[in-house]
Amino acid sequence: MKVNVAATPTTIQNARGFTQSAGSREEIDVTHLLSTGKEYLLGLPDNGTFSIEFDSDYSDPAQNELESLYKSGAAGQFTFTFVDGRTLTFAARVSAFNESATIDDALRGTADLRVTGDVTRAAA
Repeated sequence: MKVNVAATPTTIQNARGFTQSAGSREEIDVTHLLSTGKEYLLGLPDNGTFSIEFDSDYSDPAQNELESLYKSGAAGQFTFTFVDGRTLTFAARVSAFNESATIDDALRGTADLRVTGDVTRAAA
């Protein structure tokens, strides 16, 4: 998983995984008096959210960029590359940046990403 830091794709160190919440499309009712049943169009796709979980590392430029994007509200460029070479590339705003700790566990962080625009999926 990478985020652009000063326009350079930078690996998010200690990333443990991510979850994608699928987006949706609004239904637009276009039923009229001559309709024989309800009629709909679909609005623009909402490409949803991603949540990244990582072990916190305050010296990691990519984790620091996630926090900076959260504080500024600016959109960042993200690329997720899978073991088989497939990729997901998208722009997103960091809507939440959290840390938690429990006994006998590492300091963990999560960043919630709100996708803005399209998600590009590419084969290896």
